[in-house]
Amino acid sequence: MSDGASATVVMSAERARAIGAKPLARFVSFAVAGCPPEEMGIGPVFAIPKALKMAGLALDKIDVIELNEAFATQALSVIKAGGLDRGRVNPNGGAVALGHPLGCTGAKLTASILRRLSVFDHFPDEHGFFLRFLELIKEKEEEYSDLNSFLEHFEDFENDELFVNVVNSDAIKILTTHKAKGLEFPVVIIPFLGIRIHAATGGETGQQSYIVDTEEVDLKLLRIKQKYLQFSPKLAEIDRVQRVKSFISELNNTYVALTRAGKELYAFIPPKIGSGKNLIRHLIPPDLAENGKPNTYPVLTVHQQRNENQLGLPVAGDHDWINFLKEEFNDSASVLRRLEIRRGAVLHNILSGIGNLHQADQHDVIAKALQSARSQYPQISDWKTYEHDIQRIVSAPALKHFFSAHDGEIFLEKELINSSGQTRRVDRLIVKKDEIWIVDYKSSLPTGVYGSEGRENFVEQVKEYAAIIREIQPQARIKGFILYLDDAKFEDVL
Repeated sequence: MSDGASATVVMSAERARAIGAKPLARFVSFAVAGCPPEEMGIGPVFAIPKALKMAGLALDKIDVIELNEAFATQALSVIKAGGLDRGRVNPNGGAVALGHPLGCTGAKLTASILRRLSVFDHFPDEHGFFLRFLELIKEKEEEYSDLNSFLEHFEDFENDELFVNVVNSDAIKILTTHKAKGLEFPVVIIPFLGIRIHAATGGETGQQSYIVDTEEVDLKLLRIKQKYLQFSPKLAEIDRVQRVKSFISELNNTYVALTRAGKELYAFIPPKIGSGKNLIRHLIPPDLAENGKPNTYPVLTVHQQRNENQLGLPVAGDHDWINFLKEEFNDSASVLRRLEIRRGAVLHNILSGIGNLHQADQHDVIAKALQSARSQYPQISDWKTYEHDIQRIVSAPALKHFFSAHDGEIFLEKELINSSGQTRRVDRLIVKKDEIWIVDYKSSLPTGVYGSEGRENFVEQVKEYAAIIREIQPQARIKGFILYLDDAKFEDVL
């Protein structure tokens, strides 16, 4: 079962010029051909030559052919009978591999060709526009299930359905004080700044007030009213403790609210909160109406608004869907070597808990990492062997500089995201002043039938990590290493 959505925007050249649209491709010709109903899948064999003739093109001038696959034998038959170059047909996989969602495939194949020809690289600023059309086709798929019906009604769509609303200006973000922790904004407006102390839940809404009593073995709810306190010293003490906690919590929230502004802070202080007085007035005197002066901000262009610390995201790349899907399946080698792979996974898990050993107690760090691994692998009993292996690895003279960095920071299991949206995880990332080291763990160098191919896969993996990091830190020198844990050796691969 497969599901998907796609959209294609088709308009005349005159209309495109009138609205200032930049075409991604030109619709040259199309053809319809009939064939015997019992051989319905062979239709492209007759339609393709007609379309090429109308366009004045030859088949050998076509770089990419997106052929819909009703099923495998149908596609193979069309390729053979139509004389198509198999290397140019469905280079990213067809419907057999990727699915054939109804009402989507025609436009999807067109989009695949555009992506394959790097069209998005030429128009990196138009992604929002295309994403909006993907949303639109999804919204309209029940009404217009195929491309023809979608295009017939395209001109009838309302303007607010067609355009992406983007404002190149400052923005206002509304959030609670709790959500604002750790953030900073140039200007902060606090619509209601106040402190009110209450001992129990429910008191501010007119409901009955209760406190959870956790001092006893049994769970109890205590109902608190002011008139009860003069008759019960215990309730009075509980009420006092709860009010102190409430006051500290309110002070903490006030501190957060008053320290989120980078340049300007505006606060509105009501005289009361609910039916009680606003205690913030004891901290901020009424005569302190204004302190300092408003800040001035230069008017920046869209390109100048990007902060020097902000990174521009690379354009989403063309998906090689076949390799993408391969990651979802295990190869035969992983089944045959499952015990070896499990041992490597355990060592990997332990090493993920060992950070920078420079000026750290190595034995204590390893003990904690082993303890964490035990909880995740309860079926394993020979932990002494793993402890010996880890001590041997981190103490090996050839590997010591990977575990003890006096001139840098070490990050463990750092997640990266490539331009296709796939998550990658680096085993060990060592960041120095002018260098970044990528360290990838492997049990041993592959041998036998998996030798050269396995090593090439290891190296390609490190190169992929390096390419992602280079997008983030283009000035840094990037080095890549593979650590072979069984041999306590490493290979410099970049």
